[in-house]
Amino acid sequence: MDKPYQTGDKTEAIVLAELVKRDLDVAIPYSSGSRYDLLIDEGDRFNRVQVKTGRLKEGSVRFNTKSSTNSMTKCIEDDYHGDVDSFIVYCPDNEGLYYVPIDDVGTSEMWIRVEEAKNGQTKGINSAEEYRFENAYASF
Repeated sequence: MDKPYQTGDKTEAIVLAELVKRDLDVAIPYSSGSRYDLLIDEGDRFNRVQVKTGRLKEGSVRFNTKSSTNSMTKCIEDDYHGDVDSFIVYCPDNEGLYYVPIDDVGTSEMWIRVEEAKNGQTKGINSAEEYRFENAYASF
Protein backbone atom coordinates (compact mmCIF):
# COMPACT_ATOMS: atom_id res chain seq x y z
CA MET A 1 0.00 0.00 0.00
CA ASP A 2 1.30 3.44 -0.95
CA LYS A 3 2.06 6.12 1.57
CA PRO A 4 0.05 9.33 1.03
CA TYR A 5 2.96 11.19 -0.56
CA GLN A 6 3.52 8.29 -2.99
CA THR A 7 -0.13 8.37 -4.04
CA GLY A 8 0.14 12.13 -4.59
CA ASP A 9 3.35 11.77 -6.59
CA LYS A 10 1.75 9.14 -8.85
CA THR A 11 -1.32 11.30 -9.40
CA GLU A 12 0.79 14.35 -10.25
CA ALA A 13 2.86 12.30 -12.73
CA ILE A 14 -0.29 11.02 -14.47
CA VAL A 15 -1.76 14.53 -14.71
CA LEU A 16 1.53 15.99 -15.95
CA ALA A 17 1.78 13.29 -18.64
CA GLU A 18 -1.77 14.05 -19.84
CA LEU A 19 -1.00 17.77 -20.09
CA VAL A 20 2.27 17.17 -21.94
CA LYS A 21 0.49 14.81 -24.38
CA ARG A 22 -1.68 17.78 -25.34
CA ASP A 23 1.42 19.91 -26.02
CA LEU A 24 0.61 22.28 -23.17
CA ASP A 25 3.39 24.28 -21.56
CA VAL A 26 3.48 23.21 -17.92
CA ALA A 27 5.67 24.48 -15.09
CA ILE A 28 6.24 22.91 -11.70
CA PRO A 29 6.86 25.31 -8.78
CA TYR A 30 10.35 25.16 -7.36
CA SER A 31 9.07 25.22 -3.78
CA SER A 32 7.01 22.34 -2.43
CA GLY A 33 5.36 24.95 -0.20
CA SER A 34 3.36 26.46 -3.07
CA ARG A 35 -0.41 26.21 -2.79
CA TYR A 36 -0.61 24.95 -6.39
CA ASP A 37 1.10 21.91 -7.91
CA LEU A 38 1.34 22.97 -11.56
CA LEU A 39 1.14 26.08 -13.72
CA ILE A 40 -0.38 25.70 -17.17
CA ASP A 41 0.49 28.37 -19.72
CA GLU A 42 -2.77 28.90 -21.59
CA GLY A 43 -1.36 31.66 -23.79
CA ASP A 44 -3.17 34.62 -22.28
CA ARG A 45 -2.91 33.53 -18.64
CA PHE A 46 -1.38 31.04 -16.24
CA ASN A 47 -3.72 28.49 -14.68
CA ARG A 48 -2.65 27.59 -11.11
CA VAL A 49 -3.63 23.95 -10.66
CA GLN A 50 -3.98 21.90 -7.51
CA VAL A 51 -3.77 18.17 -8.34
CA LYS A 52 -5.88 15.82 -6.24
CA THR A 53 -6.41 12.08 -6.01
CA GLY A 54 -10.09 11.18 -6.09
CA ARG A 55 -11.70 8.15 -4.48
CA LEU A 56 -14.66 6.31 -5.94
CA LYS A 57 -17.40 5.84 -3.35
CA GLU A 58 -21.14 5.35 -3.74
CA GLY A 59 -21.10 6.25 -7.43
CA SER A 60 -19.11 9.46 -7.01
CA VAL A 61 -15.49 10.50 -7.26
CA ARG A 62 -14.74 12.40 -4.07
CA PHE A 63 -11.81 14.68 -3.36
CA ASN A 64 -10.78 17.19 -0.71
CA THR A 65 -10.94 20.86 -1.63
CA LYS A 66 -8.88 21.90 1.38
CA SER A 67 -5.40 21.23 2.65
CA SER A 68 -4.46 20.00 6.09
CA THR A 69 -1.23 20.91 7.85
CA ASN A 70 -0.28 19.41 11.18
CA SER A 71 1.72 21.37 13.70
CA MET A 72 2.84 20.20 17.09
CA THR A 73 -0.37 21.41 18.72
CA LYS A 74 -3.13 21.36 16.09
CA CYS A 75 -4.30 20.53 12.60
CA ILE A 76 -4.79 23.55 10.35
CA GLU A 77 -7.22 23.22 7.44
CA ASP A 78 -7.42 25.78 4.67
CA ASP A 79 -9.39 25.90 1.43
CA TYR A 80 -7.75 26.85 -1.86
CA HIS A 81 -9.93 29.83 -2.85
CA GLY A 82 -7.70 32.71 -3.94
CA ASP A 83 -4.64 30.44 -4.24
CA VAL A 84 -5.51 28.19 -7.19
CA ASP A 85 -7.62 28.54 -10.33
CA SER A 86 -8.62 24.92 -10.77
CA PHE A 87 -8.26 21.33 -9.67
CA ILE A 88 -7.31 18.41 -11.86
CA VAL A 89 -8.46 15.21 -10.19
CA TYR A 90 -7.29 11.71 -11.06
CA CYS A 91 -9.24 8.75 -9.71
CA PRO A 92 -7.24 5.50 -9.80
CA ASP A 93 -10.39 3.48 -9.05
CA ASN A 94 -11.91 4.27 -12.48
CA GLU A 95 -8.87 5.90 -14.13
CA GLY A 96 -10.98 9.03 -14.59
CA LEU A 97 -9.48 12.46 -15.03
CA TYR A 98 -11.53 15.56 -14.17
CA TYR A 99 -11.00 19.31 -14.52
CA VAL A 100 -12.81 21.43 -11.93
CA PRO A 101 -12.68 25.25 -11.80
CA ILE A 102 -12.16 26.65 -8.30
CA ASP A 103 -15.49 28.51 -8.48
CA ASP A 104 -17.31 25.15 -8.67
CA VAL A 105 -16.03 23.77 -5.36
CA GLY A 106 -16.94 24.31 -1.74
CA THR A 107 -14.50 24.64 1.11
CA SER A 108 -14.01 21.01 2.15
CA GLU A 109 -14.98 18.28 -0.34
CA MET A 110 -16.53 17.76 -3.78
CA TRP A 111 -18.36 14.80 -5.21
CA ILE A 112 -18.42 14.20 -8.96
CA ARG A 113 -21.23 11.81 -9.87
CA VAL A 114 -20.04 9.04 -12.24
CA GLU A 115 -23.11 6.81 -11.83
CA GLU A 116 -26.77 7.74 -11.77
CA ALA A 117 -28.11 8.50 -8.33
CA LYS A 118 -30.11 5.57 -6.94
CA ASN A 119 -32.99 7.90 -6.09
CA GLY A 120 -33.00 9.38 -9.61
CA GLN A 121 -31.90 12.83 -8.42
CA THR A 122 -30.59 15.03 -11.23
CA LYS A 123 -30.67 18.53 -9.72
CA GLY A 124 -27.70 19.68 -7.68
CA ILE A 125 -25.53 16.87 -9.07
CA ASN A 126 -21.96 17.45 -10.25
CA SER A 127 -22.03 15.25 -13.33
CA ALA A 128 -18.80 13.61 -14.47
CA GLU A 129 -19.65 14.60 -18.04
CA GLU A 130 -19.46 18.26 -17.04
CA TYR A 131 -15.97 17.85 -15.58
CA ARG A 132 -14.28 15.44 -17.99
CA PHE A 133 -10.67 16.52 -18.45
CA GLU A 134 -10.83 16.00 -22.23
CA ASN A 135 -13.46 18.73 -22.48
CA ALA A 136 -11.33 21.34 -20.70
CA TYR A 137 -8.35 20.97 -22.99
CA ALA A 138 -9.97 19.64 -26.18
CA SER A 139 -8.85 22.67 -28.22
CA PHE A 140 -5.17 22.33 -27.25
